[in-house]
Amino acid sequence: MLEIKNISKKYGKFPALTDISLEITHGMFGLLGPNGAGKTTFMRILSTLISPTAGEINMGDINWKVPHLVRNIIGYLPQKFSLYKQIKVQEALKHIAVLKGIDQCREKKVFDALEKVNLVEYRDKKIGELSGGMIRRVGIAQAILGEPRIIIVDEPTAGLDPEERIRFRKLLYYLGKKSIVIISTHIVEDIEATCEQAAILYKGKILASGDLNSLSEIARGKVWDISVPLNEYYNLSNNWNIISSRLINDMYHLRVISDTPFKGAISMTPVLEDGYICLMESVEK
Repeated sequence: MLEIKNISKKYGKFPALTDISLEITHGMFGLLGPNGAGKTTFMRILSTLISPTAGEINMGDINWKVPHLVRNIIGYLPQKFSLYKQIKVQEALKHIAVLKGIDQCREKKVFDALEKVNLVEYRDKKIGELSGGMIRRVGIAQAILGEPRIIIVDEPTAGLDPEERIRFRKLLYYLGKKSIVIISTHIVEDIEATCEQAAILYKGKILASGDLNSLSEIARGKVWDISVPLNEYYNLSNNWNIISSRLINDMYHLRVISDTPFKGAISMTPVLEDGYICLMESVEK
């Protein structure tokens, strides 16, 4: 179990993170929050790139105050991952394997990582010849080299097309069967598609954490479905908190967040997005 106790981070007088405490077990864990919430700062602390101002992190007998021990068990994919464009994929991963201290069966471990991300046939391609989605997969390949016990991925699907996003989620879910995989994102759908547990971060503070059902329940009794004709939709859209809309046979089917019911509305079972929006609205009032 990864134990995070009272982590805070200040830049001068600015509190980027305040008193973060979490217990993260085997599998997929999501850190959800808007841009500027402190997610990347938290990911960088977990990956030992920066140190917290206060608090501690432990996994068994490994303490984050000894970074070189932590780096032996961690794979990290930052939000902005890049490599020299002229280097070949396989060469890049071999070099990273050396930096990670992987000495035994290095070539096999590089091949295994490429196979997991479906890049074996591109191993002799230069980085500059790859698409954005493929470069993201190279990023995951370097993160999983050596089969780390913890894999940290910051904004995993940012900038990917829908097909690449689905493929990437499947890969993360597969990796979560053997490791702790922590993903940070502002995209609710990424959390819903991959994670069993999640925490919601806002302005450097954890607002809520738990399984996805418990986070969804924050919106219990506040989610409604209503159908309106096309000519009414545009007038209502400015007055109602509409989460989604679908046009079916000249009628808009709306999913609406409201504390109180209104005429013609049907109560709906909440999902993670509903709980997240309700929580964000409650702190922004």
